[in-house]
Amino acid sequence: MAPTVTLLLSALVAWASLASAWRPLGGISRVVVSMARWGRAQRTGAAEDGPAAPLRTYFIETYGCQMNIADSEVVRSVLQGPPLQLLPAEAAESADVVLVNTCAVREHAELRVEQRIKFFQSLRKRPPGADEAAGPRRRKLPLIGVLGCMARRQRTHLLETVRVDLVAGPDAYRELPALLLRAANGSSTAAEVAQRSSPNETYADIAPLRAAEDRARRVHGFVTVQRGCDNHCAFCVVPFTRGRERSVPAEAVVAQVRRLVVEDGVKEVVLLGQNVNAYFDATATGDDLAPPEPELLARGFFRRVRRPHSERGADFATLLRRVAAIDRDVRVRFQSPHPQSFPDRLLRAVRDEPNVCKALHMPAQHGATSVLQRMDRGYSAEAYRALVARVRATLSPRHPTSGADVGLSTDVIVGFCGETPEEHCASLALLREVGFDQAFLYAYSSRLQTPAATGARRQSDSVAADEKQRRLREAIDAFQRTAQLRNALFETGRLRVVLVEAAADASPSSPWRWTGRCDSNKRALVAAPPFDVLDAVPLGGEAIAALRDWLQRLEALEVALPPDAQSLPPDTAALTALLAQAAVATGAAAVAAADVVRPRSYVVVKVVEARGHTLRVVPLLRTTLLQAHALLRPELPQLPLPPPPRAGPV
Repeated sequence: MAPTVTLLLSALVAWASLASAWRPLGGISRVVVSMARWGRAQRTGAAEDGPAAPLRTYFIETYGCQMNIADSEVVRSVLQGPPLQLLPAEAAESADVVLVNTCAVREHAELRVEQRIKFFQSLRKRPPGADEAAGPRRRKLPLIGVLGCMARRQRTHLLETVRVDLVAGPDAYRELPALLLRAANGSSTAAEVAQRSSPNETYADIAPLRAAEDRARRVHGFVTVQRGCDNHCAFCVVPFTRGRERSVPAEAVVAQVRRLVVEDGVKEVVLLGQNVNAYFDATATGDDLAPPEPELLARGFFRRVRRPHSERGADFATLLRRVAAIDRDVRVRFQSPHPQSFPDRLLRAVRDEPNVCKALHMPAQHGATSVLQRMDRGYSAEAYRALVARVRATLSPRHPTSGADVGLSTDVIVGFCGETPEEHCASLALLREVGFDQAFLYAYSSRLQTPAATGARRQSDSVAADEKQRRLREAIDAFQRTAQLRNALFETGRLRVVLVEAAADASPSSPWRWTGRCDSNKRALVAAPPFDVLDAVPLGGEAIAALRDWLQRLEALEVALPPDAQSLPPDTAALTALLAQAAVATGAAAVAAADVVRPRSYVVVKVVEARGHTLRVVPLLRTTLLQAHALLRPELPQLPLPPPPRAGPV
């Protein structure tokens, strides 16, 4: 029997080697190779390294971006499926396998991971029934592995100095079963696949598995649609750790989103990619396909590394429209885009789809064209400002100059190689003039494997560390002052729609009972008001049109919050009276807030205080996304509202 198994596995490996040359079978071949290697480990492990330690449970700890959260869900699916079929552990202390999914963007994140690894190593114990005479190659449990970008960037350091059992880069997760079995047997080759970067790996055929507590608690789901980056910005390690750009087929993305909506009941889907709006699926079919480049780039921008699409395909605008159409009562966001890939076609898609959030992340990185050139960003400061103006004119037509109806966030790096005081002042001017709602500000940190630190494009990290910190404080101050001014002008007193996410972590005496997010991605603390709110969900189109007039009156009311912000406005009589009149005029039911303000519900609210990125709000009515779009954004394209539900038999 054994020779027959050996011949079969050898044949599978040979077939997989041939099949891998044909791109459509790449994923299948990797699975076969992985299964064949697992079979070899099962047959030869005892002879080479002693019996494998029993692996029953696993624990994953995730650091970094939302992409890593999504990748951990892929890893969870791999581990719980055949051949290992591990069970999730509640904590690292009870796990046989501990995996840390890591970020390598900044040195601080890597140092924090190393501290956690030391803790995990302190948990190690001999597996039950282990024979000490088996020798040092028999590994103690838990096995400790490092996944993600840090595994790609620092594999030698992690194996030889930190002394983890295995490392696996972002393209090696299919190999985890074989790697874990080798590591359990004491193999020193458990890191070999971490050195590979696949130009085709998207994990499109693996259904991500969310943790049970996440399915019950989280109202949003992450879907990876694009991996890798071809831009090679001078400061960025992502092209090295994540590889070349590739896109998940549109059909697979739509299927995964539909599964999240139907099976997990998510109310917000976040489409993810290292360069998400560069998405392009050349295999897609349909009448909504995009034209070839250069029409897929924003005006005034260019790609330093050009990969022109000579044929029509599904670009990000096409994908966004298809995802939005799955369920109009589910919000759609996306992270992380590049400013160059915001053509007018994509801006129109964001504008036209009522359930696509009018909030864009547009990383400027710097305010001086000279520094942007040294960073190899592919645009000038003037082109970036022009893009901001087009975004606000398209998505906020009532307030095109201020952009009061669109959320805008950015990244800015201070102290980049050779940055002069004048160049730094240009970044401060950008922060003050544009007026971002949120900004992620960093002092430059030189990273190995980035163009600025190695090779022909190497630049001198010439700004002193203390000067970087001083400039960072200036940038933070410039952003915060401008953001607070915008809050006072464009948030306080306004009506917004909030997706309620969870009960707030507040004292029993606090009126702020729920937490959620606005369309602009600002956090909202929702009060439990002393008056009834309206339930607009059962209303039809005519009643919604009538309700819009009442909401305009509610928005015009001045409602001041006490200075301590620990109690509701003292005078809500006018607000209560208008809500009662609106209920009579439109047929909306007046109900207690606790009956309709709950996780996964959409609520129109009035902002009574705005501080930083957090709003304190009072709920006015429960609504659907299509209704909220008609009520609050009538100037944008609208979809027909569904008719009111028919009354049941008496």
